[in-house]
Amino acid sequence: MSYKRALYNTKWDLCYSKENPWEVVCIDGDSMIFKYMIDYIKEDFIRNNIWNMIGVNLCSTKTLSKRLIEDIIKYSCGKLERDIKKITENGMKYVLVLGKGFIEEKRRTMDNYRKKREESYSEMETFKNIFDKNLEEKLVKSINKYVCSERDRIRDGVKKIIDISFEEHEEPDIYCPAHYKGIMSYDYDLFLFGAKDIIREIDEGKITFLSIDSLLEKLDLNEWEQLIKISILCGTDYNEGERNMTFAKAKIIVNSDPYSDLINKEALNFFIGRWL
Repeated sequence: MSYKRALYNTKWDLCYSKENPWEVVCIDGDSMIFKYMIDYIKEDFIRNNIWNMIGVNLCSTKTLSKRLIEDIIKYSCGKLERDIKKITENGMKYVLVLGKGFIEEKRRTMDNYRKKREESYSEMETFKNIFDKNLEEKLVKSINKYVCSERDRIRDGVKKIIDISFEEHEEPDIYCPAHYKGIMSYDYDLFLFGAKDIIREIDEGKITFLSIDSLLEKLDLNEWEQLIKISILCGTDYNEGERNMTFAKAKIIVNSDPYSDLINKEALNFFIGRWL
């Protein structure tokens, strides 16, 4: 989504564990697992030499995809356990939250992932039979797309083997901000639902985080509601945006006319109505 792309370069803040204001850290498991999935493709999968793994006509796409999903599930469990260890080592408690489906407003996004599954599966079937280094980038993209389409299956796989207690809620994006101040996540959508602080990483006593107040200041916005309206115009996981809408263009519209007819009122109520 374009509103998220505009936030990717936002500089995050830093504090030390002895200064942290969070007694309990809520872990948005769905977001963290999605990040682990992408990391695995970018780092471990490539580092282990995808061409040796796939070979030339040595394994079917079905075998490859099954092994890939199993490896990512194990990798994600390991990463979750390491992140939780860092939280507890810094004197904080944790609550791990995992989704158990998706709400109607998010169905469109998940349907798009599923539509890409067959396309990416076919691409993998084609590329694995061609021993050509020039196709490596295309193959990685297809594998990445396939893995994203399987995110629900990966999350459910993690639930089955992880040796950590967790809570299940239909939509962690909505549940976590309503119940916890500090949330460990890579998903900016949490800010749209009222998150106060998002923690990205805890390492060697240093905590990388971003508060909603700091984010608004960095974006030169005065109110949380402005961020909501700009995001709605650009499009989120929960609503379609306006065609060819950029963050900069949306910001101009919201600043000049906060009640513009372009702002989807149903989406606005979806994000803000629960707090009014």
